[in-house]
Amino acid sequence: MAVVSLFFCGTSSSHMDAGGSRGKGYENGELISRLGLRCSGEAGVTKFTIDGPGSGNLQEDWKIRGKKRYSKLLQGIASGAGWDENVMFAIDVLLGRVNRELITPPRGARWVDDRESKTCSGCQKKFGGILRSGKHHCRLCGGCFCDTCSTYRMSIKDPLASDGRLRGDHDEQRVCRTCYEVKFREYHHEHDSARAAGITQINCIGWSRGGVTTHMFANACDDEPLLKGKELRLIAIDPVPGGSEMSTHRVAIKNPALKEYVAFFARDERTRSFSPTLPQISVGTCPLKIYFFPGNHSSLVGYSDGDSILYDSSVLVRHIAETHLIQWGTQFDKAMWLSNDEILRYYDQLVRHRRHFEKLQKKSILGVKGFGPTQGGGRTMMVPGAPGGSNAAWIKLQELDLDAKNECFVNWHHMEVARQRFPKCVGLINGDPVNPSVVQQEIEVLKIHKLCPNLAAQVERRLLAAAPHRPPSGS
Repeated sequence: MAVVSLFFCGTSSSHMDAGGSRGKGYENGELISRLGLRCSGEAGVTKFTIDGPGSGNLQEDWKIRGKKRYSKLLQGIASGAGWDENVMFAIDVLLGRVNRELITPPRGARWVDDRESKTCSGCQKKFGGILRSGKHHCRLCGGCFCDTCSTYRMSIKDPLASDGRLRGDHDEQRVCRTCYEVKFREYHHEHDSARAAGITQINCIGWSRGGVTTHMFANACDDEPLLKGKELRLIAIDPVPGGSEMSTHRVAIKNPALKEYVAFFARDERTRSFSPTLPQISVGTCPLKIYFFPGNHSSLVGYSDGDSILYDSSVLVRHIAETHLIQWGTQFDKAMWLSNDEILRYYDQLVRHRRHFEKLQKKSILGVKGFGPTQGGGRTMMVPGAPGGSNAAWIKLQELDLDAKNECFVNWHHMEVARQRFPKCVGLINGDPVNPSVVQQEIEVLKIHKLCPNLAAQVERRLLAAAPHRPPSGS
């Protein structure tokens, strides 16, 4: 199996949004689900597409632990309800725990009478009092636990009940922390060990809350003994946790097995509740690549609603993301494979339509007047403290985005591709000593092939400005 690829859809998006009616507003389907569809791996074995919060939980019936019924749309969109369960689901499908025989209560398990329980069997805190902790029974071991120690859910066959009868759905039962963390793993250990042994590397890509889910998934892998130490490589496209979900455990990454982290950020998104995050990575040797693109939160993954100009950013995001994934071992039936000339043409379009993108800065992506007001003075980004450490810091995106006002290049990637194709032109723009005649030759190539007219015009102006001043004839 070796390399496994996970595709985490964003809020309200799912694996069904690769195109068609559910992809309304997307030029060619939502990017993450599209990549999941194009990935040539075996579904459920080497590739998995995980539905985002608020998408309708189309994969909910596959889950065997962490299942939680909630308002599928509103709570998912408002607070990301369900994404913790999505992380557990990703771990389960990775280890093949889906659609297998349900766990049964251990032999000798007994429903403890409420009157016998004065303290929580987990944390030993007393029940009762004005600020009493709720008393709940674990359906596997039958013990009494407080709210905190029994918030877990697990699929159980014939769960324990006080009167001996079965209550509720068998696939959604309250269990204690011990049963959840220990017995669950013991039950699946033999099969999981064989499955995990075949995994050498995990590649993840996600958008929006799906991007943040890649962070959460990386930490969950570090907590799962069978996945601990497996190499991870992550791509997060505009990772937005939501205003009330900036907890360090969600956005910081503690897993030392993280080998590479790539992030894309929308330069023109201004809605306050769509502030992105850049994770604190507690691994000093992990390379970090950041790409800034014009557009708003959803245009980076192909949402244009008929505006073809907005779509250009998503084409380049897809190409770059695919290139990274392919380098990491993910295989696709069909990839963009843009040539350098095609990349430069797309970038030149983005430069030419800079003002069109800047108009997005005054709009709320939510489309609701009076809700989610826009930020002035640039987009705000949250950088969390180290896991378990200091509090988060808020910075302006422009402090990292050094090319935001560059009249020639969209970002560092644009400059590097142009440098490969037209080194003397880029050298002139950057102030390097160059031979004007060689620069003129590259400009002619630009014009003949109709490549980057904006770049050609900028280079010509600078070439003219750099030419020695000649006095008018007859003076």
